[in-house]
Amino acid sequence: MNGESLVISLRMSAQENFDDARLMAFVEGYEHSTLVASTEIFAVKNGISYVKTLTINLPTDMKSEKNYKLRIVGANDLSGLTYKDYTLYIDTQRDRVDVLDLVMTPSSGVEPGQNLVSNVRLKNRGQQSQESVKVTVEVSELGVKESSYLSNINPNEVATSDDMLLYVPEDAKAGEYVAKVTLSYNDGYTDSTKNYPFTVVSSKSFVEKSLLVSFKNNLDLTAGTAKTFDVVIANPNSASKPISLASVDNVWADVEVTPSLAMVKAGESTTFKVTVTPKTAVSGEKELALSVKDGAKSISEIKVSTYIAPSSGINWVNVALALLLIIAIIILLALVVTIAKRRNNNDDDSSSTEEYY
Repeated sequence: MNGESLVISLRMSAQENFDDARLMAFVEGYEHSTLVASTEIFAVKNGISYVKTLTINLPTDMKSEKNYKLRIVGANDLSGLTYKDYTLYIDTQRDRVDVLDLVMTPSSGVEPGQNLVSNVRLKNRGQQSQESVKVTVEVSELGVKESSYLSNINPNEVATSDDMLLYVPEDAKAGEYVAKVTLSYNDGYTDSTKNYPFTVVSSKSFVEKSLLVSFKNNLDLTAGTAKTFDVVIANPNSASKPISLASVDNVWADVEVTPSLAMVKAGESTTFKVTVTPKTAVSGEKELALSVKDGAKSISEIKVSTYIAPSSGINWVNVALALLLIIAIIILLALVVTIAKRRNNNDDDSSSTEEYY
């Protein structure tokens, strides 16, 4: 029968002495996998008979009422092979319905005090049609059970049960549980069962919501000139959070953020002021990167597009310094000329007072 274990007893006689004999069995014709069993390597002596047993588990979905090939292979290392083929007829039970799957909603876990929606998918793999199949889902640890009925399921037919609601008690502890699916058919004389795990999560658990960030994009900047814009960060969660905003690898500009850290209460927001001063030699399109952190944990990185115009204004500091330098040079020249004139006048006065004898 499909779904059962095929036990093969092999009687063999050795015609030589071998230290590395092995027996293998194959069932050919099953499309989804290779059905094979093998003995361990064993030693044999010439003229001695041996009995070995092999077991192959036949899949439950193996097509029934069909012939398959059973091949027995004997080998000693790779130097000698001998095999023998047999016809294997696979049948199925007169009355048999299998559980294929249990679909539970929500699939990620249910909280205490909520309903768990269950649907059972099944298939009639027997020879007979089933007029009525009772489907039961039970979680004995929680003391809950629900049933429904399916009618007129023909051989090889697949069906799905109606929704079954399982109420998870409010005092259920978080953890892993087992849901047992039972199919009762053949007028209640035959049952099929299968177990499935599911999770009860703590009612206190919640999904962390993302911070909401708002800012003006596409900023127009001027090289060497500071400009300030706002970044608003909102906290939609139920607890306060220490939020910080910082510059990330913006080598083309000097960036200052005020405040650097703020405690944002639940459901509230705060405004960070970002001052950007592009370097004087920078121009064109640049991207300003800012990192948003929740405490020491980096939450996200925002990108602000900017366009930097070259500096077109006069640097009056440099102009003033140049003028001062020119004035200093003029004064220095005037002093040199004045000193030279005084020396010439002194020389003339000395010549006019000479005495002649």
